[in-house]
Amino acid sequence: MLEKVFQEITNKRKFFASSSTGEQFENQFRNELKKHFSEINGDLTEKLSHIEEKPNKEIKTTFNQLKKQVLEKNHPDTLKNPFSNLTSHFLYQPFGSQNYPDFLVFIFDHVVGIEIKFSKNDKGEKNIQTSRPMWNSNLPKPNAIYVYGVANADITFFKGSDILSYETREVLLKYFDTLDKDEESLKNALKDLENPFGFAPYIRKAYEHKKEFSNHHQIESFFSPNHILREQNVLEFLKTLTH
Repeated sequence: MLEKVFQEITNKRKFFASSSTGEQFENQFRNELKKHFSEINGDLTEKLSHIEEKPNKEIKTTFNQLKKQVLEKNHPDTLKNPFSNLTSHFLYQPFGSQNYPDFLVFIFDHVVGIEIKFSKNDKGEKNIQTSRPMWNSNLPKPNAIYVYGVANADITFFKGSDILSYETREVLLKYFDTLDKDEESLKNALKDLENPFGFAPYIRKAYEHKKEFSNHHQIESFFSPNHILREQNVLEFLKTLTH
């Protein structure tokens, strides 16, 4: 079922790439998802309790456990579906509009997170070969699928594991973990010193693409010829999501 959604994107690439805004782009994908899955709206606990025929308390506990797994930064495996009746459903922005994922899809025995990425192209001059998603403080998760569009230009999709290896992700994640520990050391070093205005370094946790960090001659484009292979990997992966 989910394979059909992404196959439709490849069949109607121009249509899905015709969006001018991120909201429009996201809604196009959402509408396609609705053709194959039931969207769960309203009180989440009540709806899941009704579908699963289990008490609210049990549903809350199960869902909170799933949430922890979904938000793990480097979980390498496809998540198991903890619900028995939630097999062709999806949640939109289950953890809020600013948090991963945009869509949480329940398909048979599996749960798949899908994140939408979009680049504006107001003047229609953006070069898709140099267009890149904004990641902010979240690296692409290995078990997630990302849908990336450039306004009125092109669209592609890929697994997080196909653009960033597990080992590289670990190193990048540990960098900010080290900074957190260094902040505690800084506080200890300053605690007995005069600093009435509370001056402190500000480091924004965010990831970007830099040529000097790439082990290729240049940064790999999300729309290079390899994007077809990455898309094929997604389609092949989705074929495995059966009972």
